[in-house]
Amino acid sequence: MALSSLWIGEKITSNRRNMFSSVLSVTVATLFLGCACFCVAGSNGIEWCIQPSTVRVAQDSLCTSPSLARHGRRDISWHAMRGERESAQLVLTKPDAGLLSVEFSDLKSTAGDVIPSQQLAFKQVMYVFCRKSPREHTNTSGWFSDPLLDADADGTFPIEAGSTQPVFLSVNVPRNAAAGTYIGTVQFTLQTPTAKVSDTVPLSLQVWNLTVPDLADSSFTLSFSVGGIAGRYYNGSASVQQQFYDMLTDYRMPPDRLYRHTPILPDEADYLVHTGTRWFNLLDLEMVVALLLDNIDLELKDLLEHDQFGERQRSLQWSGKCSIHGNVSNEVMEKALTILEPLVERAEAMGYANRTYIYGFDESPLTCLPAIRQVFGGAKARWPHVHTTAVLNWESIPADIPVDTWVFSYYMWDPSPTSTVRAAAEQFLKNRPDRRISFYHAVDPAAPARLNSFIDRPPLEPRLMFWDAAVTSPVVSGWLYYAVNAWNITNGSTVYVTRVNNSARSDFNVARDFGSDTDIANGDGVFIYPGQHGPVPSIRMEAFRDGAEDVELLRLISAEKAQPLVSLLIRASNDFTLDPVLLEEVRQEAARLALSS
Repeated sequence: MALSSLWIGEKITSNRRNMFSSVLSVTVATLFLGCACFCVAGSNGIEWCIQPSTVRVAQDSLCTSPSLARHGRRDISWHAMRGERESAQLVLTKPDAGLLSVEFSDLKSTAGDVIPSQQLAFKQVMYVFCRKSPREHTNTSGWFSDPLLDADADGTFPIEAGSTQPVFLSVNVPRNAAAGTYIGTVQFTLQTPTAKVSDTVPLSLQVWNLTVPDLADSSFTLSFSVGGIAGRYYNGSASVQQQFYDMLTDYRMPPDRLYRHTPILPDEADYLVHTGTRWFNLLDLEMVVALLLDNIDLELKDLLEHDQFGERQRSLQWSGKCSIHGNVSNEVMEKALTILEPLVERAEAMGYANRTYIYGFDESPLTCLPAIRQVFGGAKARWPHVHTTAVLNWESIPADIPVDTWVFSYYMWDPSPTSTVRAAAEQFLKNRPDRRISFYHAVDPAAPARLNSFIDRPPLEPRLMFWDAAVTSPVVSGWLYYAVNAWNITNGSTVYVTRVNNSARSDFNVARDFGSDTDIANGDGVFIYPGQHGPVPSIRMEAFRDGAEDVELLRLISAEKAQPLVSLLIRASNDFTLDPVLLEEVRQEAARLALSS
């Protein structure tokens, strides 16, 4: 049930009132009772409101429309740990055409501490076209917000007349910020052909005396696979590739690569070590063995030089079948291990072996068990400490399988004491501190009854997915996803995220094709976009980062205290509440409990 109906009608239950006694003191009543009738016209006639970053804003939305009015504010109120990012949307409803600029003041506390304005940023919310998708069970098409485009070099971006324009506002809380409440302002200015109008938004930021762990100390690792970036779109530019890598790392999803049929290069490994990445892949050993079974004469240089092996890999990986049939000869296995050997030796010599794994058997059926024993077992016979990772959607798993991280789809998880999967996970981890379990999602589950990260889903869904892994027993150590930049190539040409006719719409194709023009998923495998000059993040990337930070916050308190809070938002993968205001209440209560423990 939505908090608004509970609070405005004064029907909030005593249990819930007690649970949120501290949270409700932060003027939730004012937020809701004020939003129903708040005036959206600013002092200079610009109609605007502030919305949570997890609310979808359509180009024909009004701040007074029911979908926005229930969340709308006339100020920004953020709460965050040190090292965390918080965000909101400034929504301008159907303005005149012009150029928009945004300026932030420094944020100052009553104790005299300052968070400089350089820690705050704004981006233009862009729109991409989503087609109807039987796979997603959607029967409509239209424009949906997702890419977040930087302003132009002069600090402005164009506004289209008559189209509602959200502006994504964010703050990066410094890791050395003093706890306390900081106050500042956001000033936005719209220069039209005939006038210059501006308005000011009050901003407050409460910094909790808590710090989100950095990547090296994180309890929840994102392994979102990145493919080749610079080659096709940026003429092999190393500097542009570095921009993408840095942006992904900033979003707590460092550039790991799951389907690595070519060995990791030294500079890639060094970058991941330098950024504190907790786990990263050295090689997809299963695929190398499969390729060698096709052609025993393959050499390392062949794998590095020919992308045809990547195409072969993808066709095998997504077939749902075993890529390895029958017995793997000693000759093939020895050659595969020869390719892996220098990677393991370098990791040991440079001191990062405990951060690495080898991958393989992605979504493989149970019939692949003999191949897993041969391939991963062969690697562990040579190097017992080598960590192996596989995605296996099995309800149970042999205790002696040579797999160290068992990954399965999050929707398989059942926390009940009688759960087969939970019992299997507990048995898998029993007396094995070197083992982990992780969740993942992909194009499935696609039904609206379960959470996913398609563009045409509510932006809160990607964030809330991670909550399903926050307080599990046993602990879920991370989350995998198969691609962040599976960009479409249209008629052999590249398309970048750019403004069409100075509007907030882009003609970038976000439909992931699964064999026909109608079997598509909008935004599947695309979370970061190619801009003309470098990477363009997305609302969904912001949601993923927020979700990962939420997990770290919830794990600062005991599972016994965290579980009731989590259950207010998600009870199971098909039983959840998409309420951004309730989510913020739960975060604040989790912080209160963490601070009092």
